[in-house]
Formats: sequence, structure tokens, C-alpha cells
Amino acid sequence: MTTTELAISLALIAAATLITTPPPRTRTHPTPTHRRPHPTLLLHLIPTACIAAITHNPLIALNTTLITGTIHWSIRHHRTQRAHHRDTHTTAAILTTLIANLRAGAHPTQALAHTATHLPDNTPPAIATTIGAAARHPDHGPRILSTSPHPHLKHIGHLLTLANQHGIAPTPLLVAHRNHLDHTLDHHATTRAHLKGPQATATTLTILPALGIAMGETMGAHPTTYLLTTTTGNALLTIGVLLTLAGHITTTTIISRAATP
Repeated sequence: MTTTELAISLALIAAATLITTPPPRTRTHPTPTHRRPHPTLLLHLIPTACIAAITHNPLIALNTTLITGTIHWSIRHHRTQRAHHRDTHTTAAILTTLIANLRAGAHPTQALAHTATHLPDNTPPAIATTIGAAARHPDHGPRILSTSPHPHLKHIGHLLTLANQHGIAPTPLLVAHRNHLDHTLDHHATTRAHLKGPQATATTLTILPALGIAMGETMGAHPTTYLLTTTTGNALLTIGVLLTLAGHITTTTIISRAATP
């Protein structure tokens, strides 16, 4: 096996490790939907293949794959967290409208129909479609909400179904769920505000090694040459990249979990 083939093989193995396995609940209770691999996963291999072909160094190719994979994970993680926060805020607003109609004396089907026509402006299309379908089919509205992939709508559907089965008013159940969502939003905002300092520190520590290397270059020490052309430098570079990326992923995960009650 040539050096280039070894570099490409290591890069492919590293890219494979970036693909996480589904959680145990998903494996034991499979859903009918099948997620396709994200197209941007191919971006891990593009810089890896280019650098492997140019440098003929498997460790540099491995480091490139790890860095691009972590950047990809960070972007998707940020988008997921932002979408989850937006959906929670939207669901709380929808529940406020639904509860107001129920307290005004409207039947649950009429309240749901009125809510579907007064959705917030920033309602995601998936939520709007599900609410609209439930309003158009009032006899199956709770079941449509219960089968929604959106967790908040699914919980609302379960609450409406429970109220119908036991002949109880759905308003107290929906109020309790809306209060829970309000508490979640307040906790998220408060925690994010308190963690701005630690998050800034974590970001600084992540980019500090690169700044140190750049400073060494300006001073004439040429650390880049040592790290990229010698065996010891390659090993130190790989260890440094692994520690830096692991620290970034760990701190990001800790901050995200802290903001979730």
C-alpha cells in the first residue's frame, strides 16, 4: 500500500467515525421514516483527499477530516438547538391561542380551527401543516396531532385524546403543558445569559493553539514546518487537534444540556 492509499484509507475511516449510531430507543422502536445521509458529509472527504494527494501524509489527512467533521457537527448542532428553541416558542404561542378559545367557551374542534387560522407569523411549515390538517379533520384532530413527528404537537394530541377518553376538560391539561414550555423558555434564556462568559472562554481556548502557531511563525520559529514535516511534529499536531476538538465538543454539549431543563 502506497502512502497516498494509506492516507485515503485513514481519511475514510476517520470520516466513518463521524457518523453517529442511532440511539437505543430508535433501534428498538424503529419509525417508518428513513433519514438519508446528509449531503454535507461529503465535504469531509474533499479537503482530506486534496491534502492527502498533495502532502502524502496520512496524519495531516486525518487531522483535516477531524477538523472539517467537527465544524460540520458544530454547525448542525447550532442549527438544531436554534430550531428547537424556535419550535418551543411557537408551540407556546399556539397553546396560548388555543387555551384562550377554550376558556371563551368554544368547543375543542372550533378552538383548534380558530387556532389554525391565527398561527404566529414565524410558524414552521411542518407545524402549520399539522395544525391545519387537524383543524380540517376535527374528528381525527387529536390523532393527527398524536402522530406528528413534532414532540410538542404529539404531546398536545395525547392530552386532547386523554381528555376525550376520560370526559374531562382539556383546558387544565393544556395550561399545565404551556406553563412547562414557558418554564423551559425562561430557563433557556436565563442559563444562556449566565453562560456567555464560560462560552466565550471556551471559544478562546479553542482558537488559542492556532493563534500560538501564528505567533510562532511571526517570530521566525516556524512551528508549522516542524509540525507538518517531522514525525514527532505530526504526532504532536494530531494530539493537539484531538484534545482541542474534544474540548470544544465537550464544552458545547455541556452548555447545551445546561440550557435544557
